[in-house]
Amino acid sequence: MFFHFFSSVIILILLQYLNYSESTISKDRFPSVPGVITKTSFPINLTVNFKSDVIIVKCPTNKYKHSHDSDVFNLDRQLSSSEIGVNTTEANFFWVGVAYNYLEPKQHSVNNFLECGNITTKNEKSIYWQYNFKWENKPNILQNLKLEKIPEKLSNREGCDTDPKKIIVYSKCKQGMLGKHFINDYTYPAVGTTYYYFVIPDETDKIEMKEPCSIVKAVFDVPELALSGYNLTERSYAGKKIYFIQKKLTPEIYSIDFYAPQSHTFNFEKVNATKMKYHNNDIIEVPNTTEEMTHSITVEGYQIIKLSYDCLTLEGIKTSTRIFYFGPDYKNYEFPNEDILYVVGDSINQPNCTIDRFTFGILESVSYNNEKVNLKDLQGSGTKKGNFKRSENYVFFTNTKKALIKLKCIYINPNGKMITSLTFIRGKKRKLGKDKNGKDSYVINRDDSITEDSSDKPIDNAAISFSKSIIIKAMLIIIAFVLY
Repeated sequence: MFFHFFSSVIILILLQYLNYSESTISKDRFPSVPGVITKTSFPINLTVNFKSDVIIVKCPTNKYKHSHDSDVFNLDRQLSSSEIGVNTTEANFFWVGVAYNYLEPKQHSVNNFLECGNITTKNEKSIYWQYNFKWENKPNILQNLKLEKIPEKLSNREGCDTDPKKIIVYSKCKQGMLGKHFINDYTYPAVGTTYYYFVIPDETDKIEMKEPCSIVKAVFDVPELALSGYNLTERSYAGKKIYFIQKKLTPEIYSIDFYAPQSHTFNFEKVNATKMKYHNNDIIEVPNTTEEMTHSITVEGYQIIKLSYDCLTLEGIKTSTRIFYFGPDYKNYEFPNEDILYVVGDSINQPNCTIDRFTFGILESVSYNNEKVNLKDLQGSGTKKGNFKRSENYVFFTNTKKALIKLKCIYINPNGKMITSLTFIRGKKRKLGKDKNGKDSYVINRDDSITEDSSDKPIDNAAISFSKSIIIKAMLIIIAFVLY
């Protein structure tokens, strides 16, 4: 009977031991955590010596016993349901992906943190299990980074475990968000996404952090830039291909698209938009007009805009470029007439056409009634032809004896021609006083005697001469009367 009682005690002790062993993981699985947990034990500050900017970190699970069978650990619910972690084989540990926070100021002592959950021990109540991470040096993954065309179905990597079930993959997009994948998952990779391959540690591993066994950045062939929903009409000027899109003068928004076999891979990519202009028989960039776009571009009025995208390929950075002309549908578009006041003899404000008034076109010719001159006939400043004279960036009409002068300025653009009709009306210059610099200030008022019927009507010099003679005779009579 004594033997029977002794055997029962031994069996009970063994059962308790087995039960304890099943739920208890030695505290040496977390070398940084003290054997006896107190209120000051957390957060644990971990120094990261890896070059990777993404690591995996070990957390306990609800089965974990730190130093006593009465210990209770509760894995954070948000963490367990966040789809960024993976359990070990026997679910004693939960490994979580953690990324370096590039936005954190350099002077901060922490690059990121992780809250695993809370633990209740024999001596303390509900203490939060938290890690603070500080990278010893700023991550540099270039040394181990591989550029590859990632297939939609993930495959295993060289240097990692041959068993795909032991591999977990984290993807990090350009916005820094992590996604979790496994081998043979369909990922629909986006350009620039980086994939970090990890071997899931064993239950007995005495490490708290692990670096990836392989790092791969997804690259693709260079796409062609397009604008969603528009059929592009190709034009050519100065050896450049220009794609014409019809629009009105009012602002319009255009969605930027990429033509590629996997067009969905280029979402949220940054595209540079640069204004272009005509210059010396060429189309060149307007300095300091480049803006970075993501989804769309807003175009005001008529413009020539170059879109460019720097694409990472297996051979390095390659740039995809397209020039778009946003203009009216008409081959010969005419703007509404403009009335402009001028003063005869004013050296600055005289009837003229500006050569580069528009960025989307350049002056081809100027006409007045049946008289016309081409810009190519006025090659340099000071050259003349008929009543036209070129001065720097202007073509002046020199015969200013008319009351109203109507000029047509004809500009060429990638889709045809544009015409501006300018009516120069003779005005009167009136002194206002002094400006803030002490110089005379003037204003030009319209001569009320000038009407539409005065168009192309010459100034009556005979009438002026007759008036002058009357005034002179009157003055002579007055002088003679005074002397008498």
